[in-house]
Amino acid sequence: MLLSPTPKSLNLFVNRMEKVTSQPSGAELRENRPNAPPQLLADQLHSDDHHIRDLSAVPSDKPLIWWIHLWAGLARDPTGKHYRSMGNAVWLYLYLLVSANRTNGVVLRRQETIALQTGFSERSVARWLQELREKGYITSTSTGRSLRIQITKWRSTRAAAKT
Repeated sequence: MLLSPTPKSLNLFVNRMEKVTSQPSGAELRENRPNAPPQLLADQLHSDDHHIRDLSAVPSDKPLIWWIHLWAGLARDPTGKHYRSMGNAVWLYLYLLVSANRTNGVVLRRQETIALQTGFSERSVARWLQELREKGYITSTSTGRSLRIQITKWRSTRAAAKT
């Protein structure tokens, strides 16, 4: 049986994602490292690695809010193809979209980290990753330390911002 999200569960998920994606701005990085070369600061903001940081050290007064491409067909489909295909794994898929590198759609994470950041059980994360792989929404490989998760059909937000 598939459970549909309630407004309360959706709000909890959005609040969790806002906390997870809070990152220091360029100005905050410059304050902490005034003599760092500009390229080093840019690399810190747009790192392909997206390694997890201690989020308690990130100032929470003004969290970064990311926007993502979400295909309309994912939510607005009279046949319910994606609803039937993804089920509750849609929550993990949304987390991956929010967490992905903006240029290439790659997420580097351990399953345990995903579980800690979302509140999902590790078993649910593992099961949903497998479902998303089987249905073609993601591909993943192990780096030895974490998973390299590639969102299929990714569209760069940086490329969209230039158009």
